[in-house]
Amino acid sequence: MILLLLALAILVLPLQWVVAAVAAAAFHELCHVLAVKACGGKIIRFRAGISGANMEAAGLSDGQIILCALAGPLGGLSLLLLVRWIPRIALCAAAQSLFNLMPLYPLDGGRALHYGVGLLFPRRATAICGWIRGICLTGIWLFGLYGTVVLRLGILPLGLVVFIFIKMTCKPAPH
Repeated sequence: MILLLLALAILVLPLQWVVAAVAAAAFHELCHVLAVKACGGKIIRFRAGISGANMEAAGLSDGQIILCALAGPLGGLSLLLLVRWIPRIALCAAAQSLFNLMPLYPLDGGRALHYGVGLLFPRRATAICGWIRGICLTGIWLFGLYGTVVLRLGILPLGLVVFIFIKMTCKPAPH
């Protein structure tokens, strides 16, 4: 399935942007790997699929999991410092990073939120993360409506696609 989507992207998008997006995603994952290794953890499984990459690591404390989850998006955002020399990669990395920082599990922001709230409020973590997830999903809908109705940008279809993608791939965090 991922090969079919990649082929579709190559047919629809300019090749330079496809290469930039793949390079940005590879850098994002490399940042996660380096963080896991720096924290003394071990990567036990890595999968890439339609909804992105998923890496499982062992030997990490909750605080280290938060650091490793945020390493990918922060690494991607750091590429903005190189936007003058590698603009496509930097912009793709920034877009991927901002998306991944959304507080929705299993995205990086959701993973960091889940473990962070679990450290601070162990008994209420599931409820708090559920409320934040609901607020985030409502915000996506409101953004799409506002952009379409008020700004007349016609972005409701984009908001709908993002919302459906998130509903399909982002599930509530495990207890």
